[in-house]
Amino acid sequence: MNEMITNAAVLREAKKPLSFEELTIDAPRAGEVRIQLKSCGVCHTDYSLAKGILDHQPIPSVLGHEGSGIVIDVGPGVSNVNKGDHVVMAPIAPCGQCGRCMNQEGAYCEREEKRGWGILPDGRTPLTDKDGNGVAIGFNTGFYSDYAVVPSTAVAKIPKDVPFEIASLLGCAVVSGYGAIVNTAQVQVSQSTLVLGLGGVGLSAVMAAKLRGAYPIIGVDTNKERLELGKEVGCDQVMTAEEFNNIKITDFNGGFDVIIEASGAVPVIEKCMSLLRRHGICVYVGAAESTYELKVPHLELVATGKRLCGCLTGEVRPALDLSNLAKLYSAGRLPLDIFISKRRPLDELELAFDDLEKGIGLRTLITWPK
Repeated sequence: MNEMITNAAVLREAKKPLSFEELTIDAPRAGEVRIQLKSCGVCHTDYSLAKGILDHQPIPSVLGHEGSGIVIDVGPGVSNVNKGDHVVMAPIAPCGQCGRCMNQEGAYCEREEKRGWGILPDGRTPLTDKDGNGVAIGFNTGFYSDYAVVPSTAVAKIPKDVPFEIASLLGCAVVSGYGAIVNTAQVQVSQSTLVLGLGGVGLSAVMAAKLRGAYPIIGVDTNKERLELGKEVGCDQVMTAEEFNNIKITDFNGGFDVIIEASGAVPVIEKCMSLLRRHGICVYVGAAESTYELKVPHLELVATGKRLCGCLTGEVRPALDLSNLAKLYSAGRLPLDIFISKRRPLDELELAFDDLEKGIGLRTLITWPK
């Protein structure tokens, strides 16, 4: 195994156009795999980093974290995938050995907690530019590139009948919504569930809630097209943001058992806790675009047992959750094709960011030739 040349979209300065460059990418080392990318979603978080809305990513870097592709090289000690496997990747690479991993809490792996931004677990970036300088991997992934090197524990094998385009959605948008329902809220049959924000994450939460037998499932969004999609994938009722602003806890049998906040809108974030039933749980998945502090009356939590919870990438366990999601799609249980609105080649990534800014569809995908 040797170094290779990869074409990549490099972020060299926030709010400036991306630079499309040839970089050198390492061969995989122990516990790593090298992937040939076939599809990568254009997520709002990548957009926010590129536009300077978020600023915690080292620069220069290659963004992109919703990826799928083919394993082309495996490093020493890798046993979960083989060369030629079709795979989906997650931004989380649990070590599998720490206390949290052993307790099925790999999303909060102790090694990952200490890992810096833009690097592999051993502290290096696998990318080097023509001047010999390292280029960080955005979200510790770097998938806006022909090739990527990632820890094998971030990779899950998928059936070959699952299209790469669908698979690329699983590692972030889909697992974030699915995991908020299944892993964090642990929704039970007949629990009333409110999903706020029907983008890729919110719609995935609706699909998961339906699979779990939640009832009723109510979706809220400002976009009429997304409200229709909500009804199509499992909402028993949908409402506009204006209708949501006027609802009272008494309108829904004393409140909701589960609320998934996937909008990131501050007025919505502030209202969630007041709409919970006693011992209900609110899972915050959406992120406000500015620094925001949520204030909750302490006695309200003590007296009602309400639970307030964050959720990191659906608390994903890549080997289990991503494989299960791929199987559910293959079985016709997850109608994920509705997410894909446009496909663009890598050199049109700026146009893909424009699609997102204009609110065109749910996901534009960067795709590579088959």
